[in-house]
Amino acid sequence: MKQYREIIPLFYKKFKCIGDQCLSHCCRGWTINIDKKTYKKYKTAHQIEIKEITDKHLIKYPKGSGTNKYSFIALDKDDKCPFFYRNKLCRIYKTLGPSALSCICQTYPRLKTQFDGYTQHSLSFSCPEVVRLVLFQPDSMKYKENTVIEKVRITRVSQSPKKKYKAQNKKKLGCSYFVRLSMH
Repeated sequence: MKQYREIIPLFYKKFKCIGDQCLSHCCRGWTINIDKKTYKKYKTAHQIEIKEITDKHLIKYPKGSGTNKYSFIALDKDDKCPFFYRNKLCRIYKTLGPSALSCICQTYPRLKTQFDGYTQHSLSFSCPEVVRLVLFQPDSMKYKENTVIEKVRITRVSQSPKKKYKAQNKKKLGCSYFVRLSMH
């Protein structure tokens, strides 16, 4: 089992994106990275509007570019996400649903920082709604601290035939497969 301390501001769970009511919007001026699964979801979308934007603005990182990211959304001429409607709503969200959003779009402005056995949850002040919550919520400077215990699951990872052959021929081999720890 893995154990760590978690620090969460009380107003953290009160945050909800206010979408078209926001004074600004988060869909401009930054790199929106897209993982491989989301990339494929967008590229195979049946909706013409999503397909057209994806074909023009969804760019794969070149292999060997020094990044472990898969792709990104190229911003439009106004430095905005091309999926952004004039009414400050997202076409992906509206057309494909919230589960189709990229990881960054699902989690922003939520932040998670891990250090020295602690996990600290916070919200970015680049979001006007977060700033409003901090300024006007009476408990905005209060937090709670919990101890979190996660179970660790042991999973068998199969070997390649070449490694398996080598392993079978070694004497005193204590284990013929690798163990990977994964948390859930």
